[in-house]
Amino acid sequence: MKSFNKTKYKLGKRNSLEGLAEEDSQLASGPKKKLKWIFLPILVSLLVSGAAFAGYRYAKSQSKDSIPASEDSAKKSEESTEKRLAVRDLVSPESADYRVELPSGWVKGECADNPDIFFLAPTSDLLGKCQTEYFGTVSISKIEGDQRRTEEYYAADDFYRSPAYSSLTIDSLPGYRVSYSTAQVSELGYPPLGTFEYFYNLYDSTEDVTYKIGYRQLPEDSDYQSNFIVIAESFDKL
Repeated sequence: MKSFNKTKYKLGKRNSLEGLAEEDSQLASGPKKKLKWIFLPILVSLLVSGAAFAGYRYAKSQSKDSIPASEDSAKKSEESTEKRLAVRDLVSPESADYRVELPSGWVKGECADNPDIFFLAPTSDLLGKCQTEYFGTVSISKIEGDQRRTEEYYAADDFYRSPAYSSLTIDSLPGYRVSYSTAQVSELGYPPLGTFEYFYNLYDSTEDVTYKIGYRQLPEDSDYQSNFIVIAESFDKL
């Protein structure tokens, strides 16, 4: 009888130790299970948010890419043109018959006895002078009749060295542009030999007048040819 109880006691003791170990294991694993259940929803939420954001970025890029390249370029070009038109300075002669763009820093001059003549230059001393042969850097005038000439006219005259000629239309007015260097001195002695000249001649058939937009660069002058082209091609009849 004692032997039986001892054995039972040993078995009970062993079972008790195993039970305690099992309880300790359960107690130790309890917080881990709780942590898992706490972090699992957070992890799922982060994954869902990340997927949603990625989807939004993809949809946005697809929407942007869906705009035709030509349409996007046209829009940028239109915005650039509008910005340029908003800041440029447009000037007219006393007659208010036309207007052109005045380059930044340039000055203008007129003749009281002829409201159709307009002088433009980078400085006052380069402005044309009324009732003289000096027309300054840029001059614009309105002449009666059709003053357009052919390319052959310039090629056949020894006064014009290396003429460059081309037809054009500006503000619906047909005409031509010609540039050359003077190879001879005129009877008036002006302009001097080697002067570079550039002219736009635009004909208005409704009024039978020619608008002559001229650039003259004396041998000692600086080159303002690019400014002249901006002025000439901005011509707008009012």
